Amino acid sequence: MGGSLLLDPLNITLTTADANTTGFTPPGDITEAFADDAGLNSTFRVNAGGSFAGITSGSTITLQATNDITVASAFNVATATGTANNSLVLQANNNINVNAAVTATGTGSITMNANADNLGGGNIVIGANNITSQAGGIAL
Repeated sequence: MGGSLLLDPLNITLTTADANTTGFTPPGDITEAFADDAGLNSTFRVNAGGSFAGITSGSTITLQATNDITVASAFNVATATGTANNSLVLQANNNINVNAAVTATGTGSITMNANADNLGGGNIVIGANNITSQAGGIAL
C-alpha cells in the first residue's frame, strides 16, 4: 500500500546527485520533515537507485520548496522509485522550472503548483520538454 512523502527545503533541484537530504532514507524513512533541511538548497537524485528508490507503488511524492523547484534531469517517477502508479506533486512558493522531461506511469499523476503561498510571485516555466502521465492526469 502506498503512502505520502513530503519534502520542504528552500530550493529543490531534481538531477543526478544528492545533497542536503537529511532524514530521507527510503525505503525505511520516506519523510523529509520540515525541520530536516529547512532553509537549505536540496538536490535529489532522480535516476534508478537514487533518492526515491524503494518507494511503494501507489505513493504520492510531494516536493515543497519555499522558493523554487528545478527539474534539471529527466524524472521518470516509475524508474526513480522502481514501481509504477506513483504520483508527483511539485509545490513552490515561487517558480517551478521544468528543464527536463517529467513522466508518471500507470495511475500516477503529476501536479505542479507555482505561487503555492498565493503571494503573487511564481510561474511554471516549461522548456521544450514533455510532461507525461498515462491514466493519472496532469494538473498545472
